[in-house]
Amino acid sequence: MHSRPERIVNLLSAVLVLLAGFYVVIFLPLPVSPGGRIAIGALVLLYFLWRVKYFVWRYGRREKSVRDRSSDRNKIA
Repeated sequence: MHSRPERIVNLLSAVLVLLAGFYVVIFLPLPVSPGGRIAIGALVLLYFLWRVKYFVWRYGRREKSVRDRSSDRNKIA
């Protein structure tokens, strides 16, 4: 069973990776072409979307199945 702090830490880590990645893309002190910056930004965004999808898959599916079972018990047969 996953605890609430574990969920929060996983979601916050995904958001921090997104923010840090875009910070690097915008303020990178090394000379990088605009195409390189766009590629890095796209990779960071794809990684963030993958983490959010994993988060929803891991925590959302379990919660839905728990809700469905609890509503089944209240139904009249």
